[in-house]
Amino acid sequence: MLARLSLLSLLLTTGLPATYGQTSNVTCLPYYDWTSNSQKQTPCQVASSLLSLCNGGKPFDVVPLSAGQHYQGPTTVSGSNPCMCNTVTYSLMAACGLCQGRSVLRWSEWSTNCPIVSLRQFSQPLPSGLRVPAWAYLDVKEKDAFDQFLAKGNANSTESTSALAPTTTSQTGPATSTALSDTTTSDSEASASATAESSEGEGAETPKPDLKKANRVGGAVVGSILGVALIFGVGTIALKRRRRARYPHPSEDQPQAVTKPGSGGAQPA
Repeated sequence: MLARLSLLSLLLTTGLPATYGQTSNVTCLPYYDWTSNSQKQTPCQVASSLLSLCNGGKPFDVVPLSAGQHYQGPTTVSGSNPCMCNTVTYSLMAACGLCQGRSVLRWSEWSTNCPIVSLRQFSQPLPSGLRVPAWAYLDVKEKDAFDQFLAKGNANSTESTSALAPTTTSQTGPATSTALSDTTTSDSEASASATAESSEGEGAETPKPDLKKANRVGGAVVGSILGVALIFGVGTIALKRRRRARYPHPSEDQPQAVTKPGSGGAQPA
């Protein structure tokens, strides 16, 4: 229930207060220690600080996910706001889900109800003292997803402590919705930040070469070569025999000359 209500209060206002607060009791798995900033704050806590800027000055609670749940962005266009419609918050929330061993939505799904998005920038001034990991500013649009391996490779890069000039993009229509891991979200839970999802998915199999077909082709080629050689050999033997029959060797088939008596030649005994 808390997961369903965590974004609901944020969707009720788009004010930009000067104060902020963060609250999150999410515990990340040890493997994802790299997602924490230099102040040992988890990506869930950093995201909570950013989202609180559009939460009427109240701390924004990022609650832990249960099995089969994921975080999602604004569920209506009217409920969207700059704190949610940017790739920095998306990346932080994606890391927050991953560090719990949960699945993550694609960027197009997160931002489907955002009429304007900020790419690789957070459009509001950052809360004083907050350090946002550099990997949160990496591109997610090209792959339409948060790349945790690329992010880990940038874990030691310089953190951001101030908002930079944002790159904004207007979206004229809903983005194509494609799940990062096979997920489904019912309409009745559209206002929730964490929604039930199916956890089963089948990866595409890598096609394997048809060894039987290759063997058949190879056998046919070898058989053809042997057949031609056999025919050539038989033809050669037959031709030689025909030549011998037509032009027999004098020493074998032709009659020998015989000297007649009285010719002065040698007489047979």
